[in-house]
Amino acid sequence: MSVRNLESELELKQRTRGAARTASSEVLMRLDRVSMYFERNQSMFGHAQKVGAVVDVSLDIHPGEIIALVGESG
Repeated sequence: MSVRNLESELELKQRTRGAARTASSEVLMRLDRVSMYFERNQSMFGHAQKVGAVVDVSLDIHPGEIIALVGESG
């Protein structure tokens, strides 16, 4: 699945879920603009290369929701 398709699917799910949720809905966990980078030393000249594993991710987790984040390795 491409990133664009994934983003469209997530937007649709958020709109659908948001329609059923009231403004007083409890938020169990909120992530706001979270990023995680790793350094790789694979440059031919020995320069460290910064790789963004997760970049600028924001989300709310509500009761009854299950969230999974899966990367290349797993």
